[in-house]
Amino acid sequence: MPGRAALQRLLVLTLVAGLAPVAASASAQAATSPSPPTVTTVLSSGFDHIIGVAVDPVTGDPVVMSDNTVVRVHGTGAAATLIRVAGDPAALAGSGNGGPATAAGIQPKEIAYAPNGVLYIEDSSGRVRSVGLDGIIRITAGGGGQAIDDGMGATAVDLSTGPMAADASTLYISQSNGGGTGYSVYALDLAAGTWHRYAGGGALATGPGVAATSALLPQVGGLAVRPSDGALLVGSDQIWSVVAGALVAVPSRSGAEFAPVGVDAAGSVYTLIEGSGTFTFTQLWKSPSDGSAPLLMLGTAGAVTVGHAVTLADQMAVSADGTVYVVDPTTTKPSLLAVTATTGPWPAAAPTLSVAAPLSADGPFRLTVTPPAGAVAWYFVIVAKRGTTAAASPADGGWVTEDQLTSANPVLTTVLSLRRPTKPTRGAKLSLWSWRADRGLPFCPR
Repeated sequence: MPGRAALQRLLVLTLVAGLAPVAASASAQAATSPSPPTVTTVLSSGFDHIIGVAVDPVTGDPVVMSDNTVVRVHGTGAAATLIRVAGDPAALAGSGNGGPATAAGIQPKEIAYAPNGVLYIEDSSGRVRSVGLDGIIRITAGGGGQAIDDGMGATAVDLSTGPMAADASTLYISQSNGGGTGYSVYALDLAAGTWHRYAGGGALATGPGVAATSALLPQVGGLAVRPSDGALLVGSDQIWSVVAGALVAVPSRSGAEFAPVGVDAAGSVYTLIEGSGTFTFTQLWKSPSDGSAPLLMLGTAGAVTVGHAVTLADQMAVSADGTVYVVDPTTTKPSLLAVTATTGPWPAAAPTLSVAAPLSADGPFRLTVTPPAGAVAWYFVIVAKRGTTAAASPADGGWVTEDQLTSANPVLTTVLSLRRPTKPTRGAKLSLWSWRADRGLPFCPR
């Protein structure tokens, strides 16, 4: 079902206080733009459990982790081919190091790929094993029995289960600090073979500019390495990037706490938002690389549904091109879904916005939004400002209202109240947004 319609158009209506009811419209430049995402069932049978998901950077295929195997999925649906990458269900757990990965005994808990195609498998033995392009499995870290700390050797430590991420030179892993003191992210220098604390483990509240190692991370739900600059992304009390040793906030939808996180080649960030049940997620969001507002890609948020209502497990992986792989655990066998943005033309006309005055008071103002002819659905957000004072609105993103127009609901009328500014101002501005995968196109009223 179309939802947050893919082309993000901006219509700004300038209203002069005290005038009669006004209406504005805008015409668009001809454009080809992303349309609402497409959801494809990649795999709907074959596994009793899917514990984790990753993307093979060499083939672009999704890779799923089950109880004792790691399998690459090539193709979709009935045409999908399952290719075992690691694990032999008949082998003794922990066996096979130095030999073919497909003959090894594994009990995987987390998986992550480096950009060079090396697969890292965190297993229940407190070790991380790697599978190179030669198909050989080796011990990379853990198994030594000592608590992890700065400067320790790769295999001297015992590792607990936590999210992982990797680039060509570094393996990152989240570890509990114990005693209710939050979590730390440790980085393993693969060349030197030593660990150092990269984020968390401090006592300061998280915040922009806070030194990463001075911050207290209450939880870590996901890690990812941003290809554009090599920055580590951490899904904690919100999504943070670690740049030059300090925390930088990544714009994300409210509710993205402790969630899985992924990133595409352009630097856009993806996350899941939790529903009412622990580790049960009902929304997939994208934070575009240009810093614009987060976009709903799948699920239901308020009155808006994109694709269809979903219940997702706490696994997610993102390919370089922005295809997002998520797991639906509610089917008889867990299903692997691919969420992709397709490209197609959007109607040339913009929606119209009419506002009933008077604007000399604080409101309420009755807004009526009408979609352009030919639009199947047009998701929009209305943002209001009067001078430099934002309208009274929900906390997330300063949005005043959000809804969608469809053929069954072609015209929407809503009521908006603006706060009186601290100083008199001549005009108010209302911005009408629909959504696309990247930066919006501005339109001026005639």
